[in-house]
Amino acid sequence: MSKFSKYIFGIIIFLITFIIYNFTLSKTVYYTDAGEIASAAYYLGIAHPTGYPLFTIFAHIWSYLPISNSIIHSFNIFATFLVAISSSIIFFVIYEILSNINFNSYKIF
Repeated sequence: MSKFSKYIFGIIIFLITFIIYNFTLSKTVYYTDAGEIASAAYYLGIAHPTGYPLFTIFAHIWSYLPISNSIIHSFNIFATFLVAISSSIIFFVIYEILSNINFNSYKIF
């Protein structure tokens, strides 16, 4: 597999994951901590421990983008974006691990 096709697969995995999550995301506050985390991100407050500082800062920056009329919906799209990015990163990590293994040196029987 060439390096170019590796990146194409990573982009395809990102797009498929983003589209599937985007169809299933909630447009409002749904369950337990979502409202607390969203308000902490919007006002740059502190959520309960551990506080999620990196998510809070990046979600606050994301809230300035004109993506949705609702801040909660915008934060859910941000979470969808993060899941899609992490699924692509997992693909690249697994690809690098498997490409560095010499399968011919392993004998099963």
